[in-house]
Amino acid sequence: MRLKDIWVKDMLPYWHHKKGTNELRELWKKGIPPSLRDQIWTLAIGNRLSITKQYYEINLKKAKALRQQLKNKTDAQIQQFFLEQYGSTLTKESSLRIIDLDLPRTFPSLGNL
Repeated sequence: MRLKDIWVKDMLPYWHHKKGTNELRELWKKGIPPSLRDQIWTLAIGNRLSITKQYYEINLKKAKALRQQLKNKTDAQIQQFFLEQYGSTLTKESSLRIIDLDLPRTFPSLGNL
């Protein structure tokens, strides 16, 4: 059986019963088919902030514009930009550290993936 079929037939219809089970964790490790990711992530983490698709699209546009703006900048220029715009510098290492700390607090229902 294909991975997508397992998600569609065995997991999604029974999400509330299978949430938090070893079966779900193991399937999660095998991957979520791209066509189901929005649906599965919404079930997994919810939408307590009621973020609409429109709000998401607005912020996605801003992120893409920022990425384009910083595309040809040196690391030092990027650090200076973040310091001026946001009052702190940002590095890949510090970002990953923050994500590692914040992920379990923000989405405790995901457990340890």
